[in-house]
Amino acid sequence: MPPHGVRGSNLTTFPNIVAAVRSLSCSVASIGGVVAVQVLILATSFTVATHAATWTYTGGPEGGTIYAMAIDPTNPQHAYVGTYDGVFETNDAGASWRNVVSVISVSGLAFDPFDSKRLYIAGFAELVILTRDPAGDRVESIQLIGVVGFGEMLAVDHQTPGTLFLGSSQGVFKSTDYGVSWNATELDFYEPTDLAIDPVVATRMYAATSDGTYKSEDGGEHWQLVDN
Repeated sequence: MPPHGVRGSNLTTFPNIVAAVRSLSCSVASIGGVVAVQVLILATSFTVATHAATWTYTGGPEGGTIYAMAIDPTNPQHAYVGTYDGVFETNDAGASWRNVVSVISVSGLAFDPFDSKRLYIAGFAELVILTRDPAGDRVESIQLIGVVGFGEMLAVDHQTPGTLFLGSSQGVFKSTDYGVSWNATELDFYEPTDLAIDPVVATRMYAATSDGTYKSEDGGEHWQLVDN
């Protein structure tokens, strides 16, 4: 199963989108009070406002299927997408793209909530940290020490610096040292299809699995099935 990016939209809201889409990632940003949804289909990027059912082709990078997307929380014109051919960046809302990391097949992207110049990039066997710098971007690769299975999705704690969560083919793993080391959480028996952290209470998390949705109230240490 291909990894997914940020969710929150239902395709049935947008009848002009073809039903045959196999890979989709979407990201939501607030622009001047209007919520805009960016949806990436295969290697093609479209933008739509929720108050209209019109789509505008924005180009999209030539990097293969897009599996993850992250919009800069401080600048909605700036975003990254992850593909099997690496990470691509736009500074003009998708009008143009450049490849910034080319040595990783991307499965998840997330900005550091404490420093928007830092981007976490999850690969199948490594975590890459991309840091923007006027003197040149810095790229650091970290092996997923302690993670069992392949890394597939990423979530970042917005209240505790350096705390990351990784969904893998063997469960949910947690790091408290910016991805240097990882430990298994109690949810180590299902492959999550999505991870989400409560935007208000960071210790509250949700993990979607084939068995239903699991909820944690203590930062991923313990999980309870909430539906099936």
